Amino acid sequence: MKQRILILLILMSAMMSQAQQAENNVPVVANVVAEQVDLDRVLIRYDVEDLDGDLMRVSVKVSADNQKSFKVPVTELEGAVGEGIRSGRGKEIVWTISQDVALHQYGENYVVAVEADDGVEAALGEKITWEKDGSEMMLIPGGSFEMGDHFNEGPNNGRELPVHTVTLDDFYMDATEVTNAQYAVFMEQTGHRQPNSWTNSTYNQPNQPVVGVDWNDAVAYAEWAGKRLPTEAAWEYAARGGLVGQRYVWGDDESLARDYANYSGTGGRDKWNRSTAPVGYKDRSQPLQYRARFNLG
Repeated sequence: MKQRILILLILMSAMMSQAQQAENNVPVVANVVAEQVDLDRVLIRYDVEDLDGDLMRVSVKVSADNQKSFKVPVTELEGAVGEGIRSGRGKEIVWTISQDVALHQYGENYVVAVEADDGVEAALGEKITWEKDGSEMMLIPGGSFEMGDHFNEGPNNGRELPVHTVTLDDFYMDATEVTNAQYAVFMEQTGHRQPNSWTNSTYNQPNQPVVGVDWNDAVAYAEWAGKRLPTEAAWEYAARGGLVGQRYVWGDDESLARDYANYSGTGGRDKWNRSTAPVGYKDRSQPLQYRARFNLG
């Protein structure tokens, strides 16, 4: 199966399987760093591990628009890429950019994704534990979906409207929000600043989701953990949970909202008034499938 782009999720998305699957350890790519070393070459370093010892096929994808799409051609690579790659740290790939990047300028909006495939078919809901922060990540199998505002209520800006087809590869996503306990380890190891609500006992319990972070804080955590933030398309695809053209992740019935979301007031399964729900809270009466649940401000 393919270890696609590993994604940190601040809001919760989970994927589970109703069928038993043969266990296989998926290859994990981490610590990807790319830098232009001279006019014509970009050096890509990465770590990769397959606990089953499988040989892997390693490939590279490049985005020039900060991960909105990965359409930059990658025509000349050498080093630890292609078939027969073994697990190891400090792998190196040299990308000759002269044919692929205008004016040889590898800019700040460029993002390199390294993928490893062990040849085993991906299993729905397959889970891994990410070593750096101990988070459980779940496989979101790739596919196509209709992205955008199916109710024609948003701006016609090319993002919400018109509704358009988007195709994604397999990727892994955190099964829950980042907890205060996980964020505390990140701050201790990096010296990163405390969030605004860190000393507020309403929000700072170890098993609550970290709040009071901005985009820069989230990016810093993701980079420390060896992941990245989800694209808008990846988040919408995962959050829809396979539903097509419906208003909410559970369907169209707004009266069920408190069974799936925590927001001001209480009712149904929402019993947290003016505070966040513990990470991993689930409605266990629902069938096992991938769903998204929210702590809303």
